[in-house]
Formats: sequence, structure tokens, C-alpha cells
Amino acid sequence: MKPVVGIVVSNKMQKSVVVAVDRLFHHKLYNRYIKRTTKFMAHDENDQCNIGDRYSKIKTPLKIIERKNCFMLNYRSLVRVGRET
Repeated sequence: MKPVVGIVVSNKMQKSVVVAVDRLFHHKLYNRYIKRTTKFMAHDENDQCNIGDRYSKIKTPLKIIERKNCFMLNYRSLVRVGRET
């Protein structure tokens, strides 16, 4: 399966995060590209992810629970640097 890249949008649960994945597809009738967002839950064993982190996953063959269907494979913290005035 192709690796999927998304952004962590919620980390309020214990050992779980919600990840939003954006995808583009071409609409044949309107001849435009449309962006769709899919949210899914992922397992985060050490509670190390924060909101805004980039996340990549590969679907695992075994489900952890009914709504959580993948493990945290790797993530990269995105550091936002503000301007000093």
C-alpha cells in the first residue's frame, strides 16, 4: 500500500491521535481538481505527537480497536518560527 502523509489535528486522547489526510482528484464533468480531507485515528504509544506534526503511515493488517486502524510509523515535528518585531 502507498504511504499516506497527513497532519495531526488532535492529540487529546491517551495513546491516540487524529490525522487529517488531504487528497486531490480530477472531476471529469467540471474539469477541475477537488481537494478532499479524510480523518483517521492512529496509535501513538508514547504520546509524543503534537498538533501540526507531519505524519506518515502504512496500514497494518490487524486492527487495534474498531476505529483505530494503523500505527504511528514516523512523524516529523514542524517548528513554526515567528518573526521578532
